[in-house]
Amino acid sequence: MFGNLGNEIYFYAMTAKELKKRHEKAIAELREVALPIIAKSSAKQECQKVAKKLGVSYQTVNNYVYGMAKDGFLTEAICDVFKTF
Repeated sequence: MFGNLGNEIYFYAMTAKELKKRHEKAIAELREVALPIIAKSSAKQECQKVAKKLGVSYQTVNNYVYGMAKDGFLTEAICDVFKTF
């Protein structure tokens, strides 16, 4: 993790417990944001839009939305893109 304090940039390490908690929160937030959007349209169509913006496959986005997330940071990125819809 990093932050900005004036002109100085600092880094601090997250514990494994903090990181796991952050990723679990990201997974829950992704489902909360993505599922209503997918319900209004088709999952494939919406996931393809997100995949194109992030440079990943539609299947990867689909897997993350439906709970097969492997990387919390990608989960956060996918969630951020869904928030723009």
